[in-house]
Amino acid sequence: MEHQICEAIARRSVMTFRYREIERAVEPHLLGYDEDSDLVLQAWQLTGGGESGFRTYQVAKMSRLHTGQVAFDGTRPGYDPAHPTMIDIICKL
Repeated sequence: MEHQICEAIARRSVMTFRYREIERAVEPHLLGYDEDSDLVLQAWQLTGGGESGFRTYQVAKMSRLHTGQVAFDGTRPGYDPAHPTMIDIICKL
């Protein structure tokens, strides 16, 4: 799954997945390990689970991950490629 997420980040592809029983569509920005050593994705949420905005998702809790053909333009306001909660960054925009 890590490789698929990094590919989506590199291609700026919108991703969909199921997280906490809700289907979500996101623009992936940053994948890495957080302070608790969990692999997490920071992404701009487009649909599912409330308003649009940056969210952090634990990769282990994702299912039905799909990378679509829809591309997004680039980073969103508030994006921090050196986010302080990330200990080890795997890939980023």
